[in-house]
Amino acid sequence: MIHDVCFGRGNIDHVVVGPGGIFTVETKSRGGKIFPDRLEPKMVGQAYAEKKELEEITLMEVQALLVFSRAYIVGPVPAWQRGVAILPARMLANFFARRRPVMSAERAAVIHRRLALAVGQEASA
Repeated sequence: MIHDVCFGRGNIDHVVVGPGGIFTVETKSRGGKIFPDRLEPKMVGQAYAEKKELEEITLMEVQALLVFSRAYIVGPVPAWQRGVAILPARMLANFFARRRPVMSAERAAVIHRRLALAVGQEASA
């Protein structure tokens, strides 16, 4: 995971790279019940824009996640809007565990290292 990624047009809260792919994670601390079909369009738009920005930079497919740290999502989870997965933070580990591999762990490590260096961060394990 790479935190607080900035390429000059705002920041991406987190970028996750692993065998299951590359993911942008936009986090929101809103609590209570979240109805995905009633979300502010700006939230979904922000997550989608971050995905597109990272795709332009990496030339690879990226999945956008909109994650609520303190909320309960009403309905099926993950919910989807405009290709953005919407889910509570407590379900992140399971979400990533269920991804089918799209690259080897070695390839993911190389991509992670290059991205971390590109944004001036040390690559972590």
